[in-house]
Amino acid sequence: MQNQNPNPTANGKSDLTLAIEQRARKLHEFDVRGFFGLASEEIPRVGIWVAIKAEENAALDAAHRRVEQCNENARQDPDLLGDAKLVEILHRVCKDPTRKAPDGRPYDLFPGPDWMHQHLTTDQVAALINLYHEVRKKEGPIMWTIDDELLESVAQQCHQHVDDDVPETVLGNAPREWLTQALVLLSHKLHVERAERRKAVELDQAEQQRNSRQAELVAAACALADCDPADAEQLLDAVELVRKLGNELAELELAAAVAQPAAELAEVVASMAAGDEGDRGHG
Repeated sequence: MQNQNPNPTANGKSDLTLAIEQRARKLHEFDVRGFFGLASEEIPRVGIWVAIKAEENAALDAAHRRVEQCNENARQDPDLLGDAKLVEILHRVCKDPTRKAPDGRPYDLFPGPDWMHQHLTTDQVAALINLYHEVRKKEGPIMWTIDDELLESVAQQCHQHVDDDVPETVLGNAPREWLTQALVLLSHKLHVERAERRKAVELDQAEQQRNSRQAELVAAACALADCDPADAEQLLDAVELVRKLGNELAELELAAAVAQPAAELAEVVASMAAGDEGDRGHG
């Protein structure tokens, strides 16, 4: 019995197969003027798309054939094969965004791998490879970069779907390094937010205490004003209470004055630490 296509169309292909075949390959354009011009004709822009597996396999095969043409000592150098693979894949993914063939496909940017070996510098090849990696990151399903906006979005999705499979879907393709950095950043943010809440509670309690002492001081001052001048003991007690409350209020005000700059400094330090963690995440 022949296997039946679970979702056949008129030509026997599934909807997914047709969608993949009809999908247009996105060409990402980059401005490379000045760097690739050198003393020859300037190349204003380069278009790069992600290689399909057939192109990757063809590049690998061509690279091995190129290395086989070298002497035995050179063939032992792994960098020779690596460099050959880079040039071969770049030949297949670098396109001229300004010119298209009759079938609508963009022309190759360079005449061929041989020409590239003879005319491009090591720095130019490295620059093109960096652009190619950037394109793969943009189109690939794997998360590489990490920033506050993405982190908040992922955390919100995990919170909203804690009882279903959405978090596993969102994080399933993330590399281990990304997950590690995300956990570090989220732990830092949680620590900072808890510290800020504790500080806010402490400041609120300190404000209430200052207000209470201030009210007590006003009441004591009024009581002092109402004392009988002839009652020395009452007058002495009232003066002592005003002095005591005044000293306590002064200490609370001083503590608040010292705590405010310290809190601002802590915020600056926390912000700098978060920035450093974000930079390492991007790297």
